[in-house]
Amino acid sequence: MSSDRLTALLQHRARLVGRARVERDHLAATVVQIESSLSWLDLVKRAGTEVRSHPLGVLAVLAILAVIRPRGALKLLGSGWWLWRLYQRFRRVWTLAAGIVASRAASRA
Repeated sequence: MSSDRLTALLQHRARLVGRARVERDHLAATVVQIESSLSWLDLVKRAGTEVRSHPLGVLAVLAILAVIRPRGALKLLGSGWWLWRLYQRFRRVWTLAAGIVASRAASRA
């Protein structure tokens, strides 16, 4: 191989390595931005864990709310039911999608 060709290949490789470094840095910045914007999900997960571990406390709060503000309690109950159904649907879709992805990954292996 001629030295001119080798020099051109080395320069091209250096440009590619530099571009890969820039792309990695950009990807890392994007991941950090996404993680920071989704940090509220951890808070929601912790709140869900607390609610599941103290169901009587939740019922007590709802009972107090029903006595103090019956209309507000009914609204909250309706919203809660709607959110529960939405969560169940999302969970079914997520499980189905995860099964499809797992089956495709298994068939490729």
